[in-house]
Amino acid sequence: MNYRQKTKKDINKLMRDVLRAVYHFERFKEKYFGITYELYYAMTCIDSKSKQTIGGIANTMDIPLHKATRIVQRLYAKRLVERTTSSRDKRVVYVRLTGEGKKCLKAIEDFCYDTVMTNVQNVSACEFENLVQVAAKIPDILALPQYNTKEVQYGK
Repeated sequence: MNYRQKTKKDINKLMRDVLRAVYHFERFKEKYFGITYELYYAMTCIDSKSKQTIGGIANTMDIPLHKATRIVQRLYAKRLVERTTSSRDKRVVYVRLTGEGKKCLKAIEDFCYDTVMTNVQNVSACEFENLVQVAAKIPDILALPQYNTKEVQYGK
């Protein structure tokens, strides 16, 4: 069957299967490392810049500022980040990973890499290359349309 002829049922099943696999993978990581997916994602946002603000984290994660503040507080309580208030504007707080935070992030990323590389031994080199190419396109495939959240209703 041509991939463009996949039915809504086929696509929904595929999405559920992927969601199930990611869900169980993330739950295992959370139990093993003590870091939720949300905290892990925030750590990757913080690590991506030498100087990251809580506002920058909120923008990248597309969450309200107060929620980003709570995430940073949880990371700070685990000693994974340090906070510095801007000398120019006391409302601006810079966040960066501590040495412990960098070690934790590296351990999680090493675990992910090792798991994938162990499990892809079950697929051919061609299938693996196809997987890498498709995975690189997932942000485009799952790109969300622009919408007004106040207008979004279930079932429409």
